[in-house]
Amino acid sequence: MQIINYYATNYLIAILLLGFGIFSFSNAFAESANKFSEREIYEGKVVEEVAFLNAQDEKITLSSFKGKTLIINFWATWCGACVEEMASLDKLQKILGDDYLIIAVSEDFKGLEKAREFYENEKIKNLGLYADIRNHLMNSFKVNGLPTTVFVNKDLKEVARIGGYVNWLEPKVKEFINGL
Repeated sequence: MQIINYYATNYLIAILLLGFGIFSFSNAFAESANKFSEREIYEGKVVEEVAFLNAQDEKITLSSFKGKTLIINFWATWCGACVEEMASLDKLQKILGDDYLIIAVSEDFKGLEKAREFYENEKIKNLGLYADIRNHLMNSFKVNGLPTTVFVNKDLKEVARIGGYVNWLEPKVKEFINGL
């Protein structure tokens, strides 16, 4: 009888934890609009010169993009929230045009190969392909969770960041970005 109670207790705990996890995950999607009023503001912290890879497997740095406002999204194919927001991020790049550049940096250990496969399968057409295999760029920004999006002005100074899932097609997004 004691063994049955032990398994029943563990089973109940597992169900409660799973239920809490599903609630928290779905709640995160519902709360994405609130992130725009809760953003963290950074007063002109200059970004470090850290190399990462472009689609041609060449090392580049963020200084390659000086003069553009950057939206740097750290993501991975194994991250459910990251995968969920990629389609809207892709559409946002098309909407923003040349005024802003979204740099979606894959943190997958298989690098460009895994990200390229994801782009093809999900029909991501407007985002450039970038990888940070050893997480050096991500670590330089002190990112501690995926997805995280960092906003960098034309002078390569970080001005804001948002952690977690965002539906990039929500009306507040344009207002948020224009306010940077």
